[in-house]
Amino acid sequence: MSEMEILSGQIVHIRKLSKKMMFVDIFVINNNELTVEKQRKKLVFKFWDLPSTMWDRTNRGKDKLHVGDSVSFHGGWQDDLFSVSSYDFITKWNDKYNWKSFYTHSTSFEYYGN
Repeated sequence: MSEMEILSGQIVHIRKLSKKMMFVDIFVINNNELTVEKQRKKLVFKFWDLPSTMWDRTNRGKDKLHVGDSVSFHGGWQDDLFSVSSYDFITKWNDKYNWKSFYTHSTSFEYYGN
């Protein structure tokens, strides 16, 4: 993995393959202007490389990740995937939009894997 970086964006899709791996797709947030760009990035949580509490944090409780949340992810690039080591919320969709459903308008997405 490359050196530690921060990638911020709005979650538009989450795929949980098992308790060992989870993929998250985001639209990148430009940190200088705090605007959402239509640049989609693929992130991966490799839970075998993370603290044992990370799976519970991402999937349960107040720090659970949801589509629509804006998050700063810490980690590094491995080929075309950003491998996440930790994350911090910028804004949670539910806090900002009070129980309104989140819909992504992107239909042109290349799924990773089958």
